[in-house]
Amino acid sequence: IYFPGVLLNQKTKCSPEEIYVAFISDIHIGSIYFLEKEFELFIKWLNGEYGNNKQKQIGKKIKYLFVVGDIVDGVGVFPGQEELQNIKNIKEQYKVCASLFRKIRDDIVIIISPGNHDAVRIAEVQPVLDKNIAHALWELPNVIMVPNPCMVSINKSEKFEGIDILIYHGYSFDYYIRNIDKIRNNGGFNRPDLVMK
Repeated sequence: IYFPGVLLNQKTKCSPEEIYVAFISDIHIGSIYFLEKEFELFIKWLNGEYGNNKQKQIGKKIKYLFVVGDIVDGVGVFPGQEELQNIKNIKEQYKVCASLFRKIRDDIVIIISPGNHDAVRIAEVQPVLDKNIAHALWELPNVIMVPNPCMVSINKSEKFEGIDILIYHGYSFDYYIRNIDKIRNNGGFNRPDLVMK
C-alpha cells in the first residue's frame, strides 16, 4: 500500500542550473469566465515577450509548466452549466486549449494532470486525459500527460538526481469544506488554509 504525501525528511536539493517552474490550474477554457486576454498575456510572458526586463528574463527561465486540473470547463459537470459556456463541446474545448498551448515556447515542458471539470472520472486517482477526447493536446510534442495526483521528477540528468514534485488538483478539498463544520462555518471556500491544516 502506498500512501501519497510529502516526505518530510527529503534533503534540500539544488539544481546545477537556474531554472524556474510555473504552476497553473483552473483555466476553464469553454467557460464565459475564462480569462482569455489574460491567458494570452501569460503566454507572452512565458515566451519572454511581456513585462519589464526583469519579468521577461524570469519568463525565459521557465523550463516546466504544470497545468494542474480543470484545463477546460467540461460538459455536464453541474446543472445549467451550458448557460455559462461559450464552447459547449468538450472536444472543441480541448482543441482551443491546444491551440493556445501551441503558442508556448517549444522548450517548455508542459505537464498536464486532470481535475474534476476535465473529461475523466471524478474518483481519484484520476487517469490521464483520454487521447480520443483531448487528442489535440496529445499531439503537442512538449506535453506530458499524468494522472491526478501524481509524483513527478523534473530536471533529472546524469549529474543531478532531479527534484520531486507532488501535484494534486485538490477536488477532495470541496468535500472537506462542505462536510467539516469548523471549515464551513469559518470561511469555507474562501479559507483553503483551513483545509490544508
